[in-house]
Amino acid sequence: MKIEVLVKNNSFGVYATDFIFKNEKIFNISERFAVADHPTKYSVQIDIKKHIEELHSLNSLSHPESFWRYLNHSCNPNAWFKIDEMTLYALQDIHSGEHITFNYLTTEYEMASPFICGCGSERCFKNIRGFKYLDDKQKELIFPFAADHIKRIFNKDNILQSDIEIC
Repeated sequence: MKIEVLVKNNSFGVYATDFIFKNEKIFNISERFAVADHPTKYSVQIDIKKHIEELHSLNSLSHPESFWRYLNHSCNPNAWFKIDEMTLYALQDIHSGEHITFNYLTTEYEMASPFICGCGSERCFKNIRGFKYLDDKQKELIFPFAADHIKRIFNKDNILQSDIEIC
């Protein structure tokens, strides 16, 4: 595995330990997680009303199958989740020592713990609350990398099909 979890600037994150090529599989999420019907601060949404959370029995820093728990957000990420495969892929070449990030808005329809982004990207979304809260232009920008459950909620005409109990 070409990644590790490190603490930098008082925050956990996933970092490359070796060069990772664009489109290379970084890791798979294992079956070792709990499933909930609502989001939490640390969950990842994998379907409508289906969120995964780390099992508390794992020491996740030593279990690569739990590294997904430490992925941080960026509005200009270098990786993306292909949720139907439960796999993280590189969006670009990633150098050893580089922080690996993904855009939370591509998996989360509505977040339990919204935050103000400080990524500094020119295309920063600023207030990270979930895909539901993006304007049409922002939705179109990340749509190619959105998880299938997000795509099912959002139709081709950029109109939300339903706002009822999506999370």
